[in-house]
Amino acid sequence: MDNTEFEKLSRELNLSERQELLSKINKQGSEEVSDIYTPISSKSNKEMQLKMAENEYKTMAFFEKIRIFFQAMFSGEKKEEIIVKKKLNRIRKKISDQNPTIVNFDKKFLTSQFVTHLMNLIRSIEQIQPIITTYFSNEDYFNGFLRKVYEMEFSEGLKKLYNDCLPQNLKKEDTAILDENMYNREKDKRIKKFFSSLDSENFSTFINDVQCYDKLMKLINYNYRDLMFEFSVTSVDDNLTAKNYALFKNVENKLDYLNSLINDIDFGNSSLMFLEEYPEYFRCKPISESMEVLKQGISVSDIERVLSVLDAVNIFRTKIPLTMILQYFKGDMLYSPKQLPSARNFPEVYKKIVRDNFDKMWEEHYMDVRRNYLRKLLSELYPDFHFDVLQNYTVKMYTQAKQALGVKMTSIFLLNLILFFVTKFYKTQLEAIINRILIDGEWTSEQYKFHLSSVYHSMGLNVQKLTEFDNQMSTDNEFGKKLMFYIAKGSRTTDDNIKKTSAKYVEEINNHGMSITKDFMNSFNHLSAFFQSVSQYANKSEKQIKNFDSINIGVANTNEFVEKMNKMMNDFFKVYKYIENVY
Repeated sequence: MDNTEFEKLSRELNLSERQELLSKINKQGSEEVSDIYTPISSKSNKEMQLKMAENEYKTMAFFEKIRIFFQAMFSGEKKEEIIVKKKLNRIRKKISDQNPTIVNFDKKFLTSQFVTHLMNLIRSIEQIQPIITTYFSNEDYFNGFLRKVYEMEFSEGLKKLYNDCLPQNLKKEDTAILDENMYNREKDKRIKKFFSSLDSENFSTFINDVQCYDKLMKLINYNYRDLMFEFSVTSVDDNLTAKNYALFKNVENKLDYLNSLINDIDFGNSSLMFLEEYPEYFRCKPISESMEVLKQGISVSDIERVLSVLDAVNIFRTKIPLTMILQYFKGDMLYSPKQLPSARNFPEVYKKIVRDNFDKMWEEHYMDVRRNYLRKLLSELYPDFHFDVLQNYTVKMYTQAKQALGVKMTSIFLLNLILFFVTKFYKTQLEAIINRILIDGEWTSEQYKFHLSSVYHSMGLNVQKLTEFDNQMSTDNEFGKKLMFYIAKGSRTTDDNIKKTSAKYVEEINNHGMSITKDFMNSFNHLSAFFQSVSQYANKSEKQIKNFDSINIGVANTNEFVEKMNKMMNDFFKVYKYIENVY
């Protein structure tokens, strides 16, 4: 008989007959129908529940259908709602069978017995909280530990690829490696090869353990105090009474999240054995310079205490059936703990850490290679050169400003080179010759004469400007005193305003120095262009002067002299460029 026939038959009964039939059904059927709490479930789950109940009703035996039909008729509810209620009532019975004292179903609250079990869990967490705070709260430090353990599991082949990514293991450091693009391509090629091999190896056990650790930390750091407060409990040492209860509606969201945290952990497969390496890592690389921390350290027993929280959580989970409690009070038999966002993807975290580290190492190594090459170049070209040619604007001052203020006065190295070159070469070998050329030369263009004349006059002027600038930096002058004040202030404070003000002042100094540098370099470029034009290898169209060979410049062989000057200028520009790039 289908539903239509059944419903037609039932409508033929009068009220007393219906009541009598329902009474018989209740005696034979479910005693679970009475005293059912009917909460409101989420709309989507409620619709799914009713759909499932509808399908279940269709498969029921005839007599069961009669029972459900009359229950719906006298309650004014749908048949599907009756079926859902019955299922929720079974959940209620299971809760009562498991722990009858933790929930008051009639008044819809969680009892003091519930919070008693919660306090037992909190006590176990509070006992290890000092360990967590001291040794596990620094995320960067712990990632460093995970990196070490991770790398211990590398195969020999992967270890070799890792070592190939270390710049100091480059086979040779010739001049070709000084090409920055080539250098970076080599770096990227090696890192890509290492990461590709890393992705192909299986570290699933370690990764799962790390995720388990992250889940445990989330559970440990849950705001249990906030949940206890809803039970009018402020401490795990409080004496509980029957008044220490909490209405479900006030704790629903907190319990929902706690339930998700608990169910996020696979208690059957939650090995955290990698933590046993932590004490040794701490011993070799302490998390803090604090004598108290260093003296105490972290031991294997501390690790065991942390892991014991898993046992406490598991006990709480078996004593308090949170999922069923939430199903019942939400009126949602389809409720299940929310899936939390994935724990850290450590392989990607590792790649980011290692990539940043490799980038830094390769950059530092590149600069070291260039500095070494620069030192070698300087020792070959200018054996008597040093970077403290200036009397007051010294490298020491530069270093102090960089450390205290975080800014670089880059022009200092260039100014030292320029003053050395002008004093050592220009004044002794070129100045008088340039003057003679200006007097006796027949120029192909007045503009060329003007440029060389500018060199002659500006060199002396710029040397004077540089001397005055250097004198200003003396600690006996107001300018230098102010700089040293900012350096001293910056080394003792983290005040951003002080840093910004002092950095701006240093920037002004640097701009002044770079302005002098620019003027000098304009002169050097014109000087270099002149000697290139009078070289025996220059085209006639490039000649700036017609009678250079007939001018008495005090040398036996003008061609040798010009080539010597061209080499001298090229060497200067080469050193200048390296200093500019390195410093």
